[in-house]
Amino acid sequence: PGTIAGVAVGAAYVLDVLQWVPYGGVLIGGDYVGGGNLDKSLFVPDAQIALGLDYQINRSWAVGVAYRQHMLLTKMSDYPSYAFFAIRAEYVWGW
Repeated sequence: PGTIAGVAVGAAYVLDVLQWVPYGGVLIGGDYVGGGNLDKSLFVPDAQIALGLDYQINRSWAVGVAYRQHMLLTKMSDYPSYAFFAIRAEYVWGW
């Protein structure tokens, strides 16, 4: 496929006790797969495993890395999985 876009919801556990904040979670969602050599676009349900590590600069800002492994549930023979890696910055509120 030439394009993959997705949306998901899930649960994560955040170990927020130090300036370094590791987290992990599982998500269920769906991916739009289209373009490339596909005859038509598809919407495919997927499951994700998420891992990450943030560095909390202060109580309002954090930077970090995130990794997600996506498993496409109904097209596993054609498109079994793909990985997503991101370097991120985020504004954090609350305690």
